[in-house]
Amino acid sequence: MKLTHEQHQLLDGEAGAVVAKYFRTLVDWGRIMGAERLVKVHSVHASGITASGRVAGSVTKQAAEATLAQVMEFTSVKMRAPTATHVARICLQDDKGGGVSAEDREFQQIVIERARAAGIQLTWTCAPYIAGILPTKTQICAWTESSAVVYINSMIGARSVRNGAESAIGAAMSGWFPEFGVLLEENRGADLIIDVEQVPGDELCDWGFLGYFAGEVSGLRTPVFTGLPAPSQEAAKQLSAAVATGGGCTMFHIAGITPEAPDLAAVVRKPVERIRYTRADRDRIAAKLNTLSGTDIDYVVLGCPHATLEEIRIIGARLEGRKISERVRLEVWTAWSVKAVAERMGLVQAIENAGGRVLTDSCPSITRSGFGKRMVTNAVKQANYLQGMTGHEVAVGSMDQVISAALSGTWSPQ
Repeated sequence: MKLTHEQHQLLDGEAGAVVAKYFRTLVDWGRIMGAERLVKVHSVHASGITASGRVAGSVTKQAAEATLAQVMEFTSVKMRAPTATHVARICLQDDKGGGVSAEDREFQQIVIERARAAGIQLTWTCAPYIAGILPTKTQICAWTESSAVVYINSMIGARSVRNGAESAIGAAMSGWFPEFGVLLEENRGADLIIDVEQVPGDELCDWGFLGYFAGEVSGLRTPVFTGLPAPSQEAAKQLSAAVATGGGCTMFHIAGITPEAPDLAAVVRKPVERIRYTRADRDRIAAKLNTLSGTDIDYVVLGCPHATLEEIRIIGARLEGRKISERVRLEVWTAWSVKAVAERMGLVQAIENAGGRVLTDSCPSITRSGFGKRMVTNAVKQANYLQGMTGHEVAVGSMDQVISAALSGTWSPQ
């Protein structure tokens, strides 16, 4: 890898030992991946900027303090690239009804102040593009959330590989990133064609089923879809999240729709496999993710990835003047900035008056719900994660099905 004089200075500690430490890790990773140079990074979305919440005793005091020490280290310097925060490990507003401990609250307040001083944008969302963090086509990014990486690569044409906390922080501190993978034009073509015969409609879960199928069959390849209409932001969010959940894709194309695919020929640069997505495939994925053994439910999750304002508008309208079943907990997760606008529109009040909660900062997969084990959602990613991480029985369906289940406490499959 060829380094400039400025980059050698960073490695040699000209900007301090902390920057040198993280930048060294980033450079070493780039060399392993075959990068020939470092390029300027325009946007960073970093995980790990959070206290370790000891939810249900799952994190020891020693581990929490070690996490805080790490955060204290990398927030001791100013970030050189625009940097936003991924979700936190605790929700300061409502930690699953059990309350946030005084110590965890104190830790998180320290993190907030340190991050602010380091010039970090306090977004705490898995979908920064709904909170005003929106790179443009060809801009180099270092994002950590896999669904957001897929979204910006695919729907915008920005460029990011999948990152861990260390590489993202290294990019934020230095302003540089090794050029490899989909950052290079020659690696952004399609390796698989998926002809979509079962076209998703308005229901977001159907875009999720398609995405999960694409992730499964693609593995690490980049698929291009044919036969798809232009998705809404909400549909594209579900498609991206499910692609990243079902497999290891970094991006996809939609022929005639996404920025780099004006037609199929533009992204299919060599002979590739071609497969179909049919009604049978949709039903198989739905059956795989639907594991609810009965009809009674106790937990409803919406907002994975974090809900847009339009999603909250729909949820608020359907709950206004109604009451959620007393045995059901309904959570709607979103970004702070989106919640602020939703509050001004009266949407948060409508949801909370019905008995639901509009939460920010984190997500159910991280905070780990203690509210029963029978969950319904319209999000494929959440369904997959909560089954594997918390042992929930899950039902995935349309928004109407999910809201009806919240109101009645009973799941009605189609």
